[in-house]
Amino acid sequence: MAFLDASWAAAEESRVQERKASRTRRLVIGTVGVLAVVAVGLGVFALSERQGNQSQARIVRAADLAAAAIEQIEKDPELSLLLAMEAVRTTDTVDGTVLEVAEDALHRAVLAQRLMGRVDHDGQGIAHFSPDGRSFVTSAMDSSTIEVWSVDPFQRKLTLVGHTDEVDRCGIQPNWLLDRQCERCRWHGPNLGFDNR
Repeated sequence: MAFLDASWAAAEESRVQERKASRTRRLVIGTVGVLAVVAVGLGVFALSERQGNQSQARIVRAADLAAAAIEQIEKDPELSLLLAMEAVRTTDTVDGTVLEVAEDALHRAVLAQRLMGRVDHDGQGIAHFSPDGRSFVTSAMDSSTIEVWSVDPFQRKLTLVGHTDEVDRCGIQPNWLLDRQCERCRWHGPNLGFDNR
């Protein structure tokens, strides 16, 4: 009987050891599982923080570029336009948003590029650019004169007088300027000399 008792005791000891080992395995697996979940959570949090920091950095960069663009409008309009475009692109290409300050800087820079000068006429006026874009002519609708302007530098080059009636149309051809109301009045070449046929 002692043999049976010893056998039962050994089997019981084996079951206890197996239960302990099973509990230890479950505890280790549970701990590893919890640690894995915590590690994934921390990784997601770190990635989220990194993306948030990158987003904040882009916003700060876009705002700095916009401020620089506004600062350069008077000094260097072309640089201002390039800075404003980069300010818009900094956030737009990532998430499709544009900072209000970047949009405002772009609008101001575009206006500065376009507004080279102003031609003042009382009432309505007409204007026509040369084919090369380097000069243009203007006339007020109630005027009998035509003014010839250069684009760069923006300045009046010549005032043409001599029409007896008001000018209602004018244009520039490659080699001469023609008042289409008065087919016999032409101003030729770069010096725009008067030719009355």
